[in-house]
Amino acid sequence: MSDQNSSGETSLPYSLDYPPPDFFDPVIEVYKKDVDRTIIRENLKLTVEERLRKYQSFQKSRAAWQGAATQAATVPADQPAHGDGR
Repeated sequence: MSDQNSSGETSLPYSLDYPPPDFFDPVIEVYKKDVDRTIIRENLKLTVEERLRKYQSFQKSRAAWQGAATQAATVPADQPAHGDGR
C-alpha cells in the first residue's frame, strides 16, 4: 500500500530535504580532515566522458600491475625474474 499526495505522486517515508547549510555534524567533521577535497573538486570539473577515460586508464594500469605481481609470484625464488640469468 503506497501513500499518494494530492498530485497523485507516491510519497516517501523519509524526507529528501538537505540539512541547512550551517548544519554541523561532529562525526562528518572528523572524517573531513582525512579527505583531500581538492582531488574531488578537480574530478568534478571533468566531463562524464573524461571521468570514464580516466577510470579506464586506471583499470589498465591496475591490470598491468596485477599481471606483473602474478608473474613475479610464479617465478621460483632461486631463478631471476627477468629470465636471462643476469
